[in-house]
Amino acid sequence: MIRIFIAVSGLLILSCSSSFRLHNSSDNLKTVSMDFSDFEFNSNNEWFSNETKTNILSLNMIEEEGETILREIVAGYENQIGNYKFVNNNQADIIFRVKRIDVKRRRFTFNFLKPGPIYFMIIETEIIEAGNVSIINRKKSLTNMAVVAFPDDNIKWMSQEEKGYTENQLKTFRVGLRKLYQNIYFDAFDISLRL
Repeated sequence: MIRIFIAVSGLLILSCSSSFRLHNSSDNLKTVSMDFSDFEFNSNNEWFSNETKTNILSLNMIEEEGETILREIVAGYENQIGNYKFVNNNQADIIFRVKRIDVKRRRFTFNFLKPGPIYFMIIETEIIEAGNVSIINRKKSLTNMAVVAFPDDNIKWMSQEEKGYTENQLKTFRVGLRKLYQNIYFDAFDISLRL
């Protein structure tokens, strides 16, 4: 019985992890870049206004956050991922092509002290190596606007006006976007935070 439990547990763990990993074990420098040339940006969240979406696109927030975090990861985790350099062109050895970002509303939370609204965000990227799509990767994140916009309040039930305030929506989106990019890169490069 114990052997069956161990075997099933092992299979479950293996099936939950992705088999694709970027790792440069050679001394040769590999370049990485981002591609935003053809991505969709969708929202069906009543607390994510068209004005907020327009601000995000005009500020190039999606592009800047993705590139900034990729630069930080390439520089900060070199001992785990190998010899990579961020470049700003589509001729890189590895390209993270963002295909889609969705912002949805999550209606239920166990956080009764700060019940949101909750942004449920999804990102879909293609990882391209040597001109070929190696994997299509989807990641999700949950971000609570009440926690992001009012970090010092222990209890916060947001008013309709506070939920509709563009600055609160932008802050919440940025936090969720950073989580998405970190999840994509940590998974692709197989970065571990264990000591």
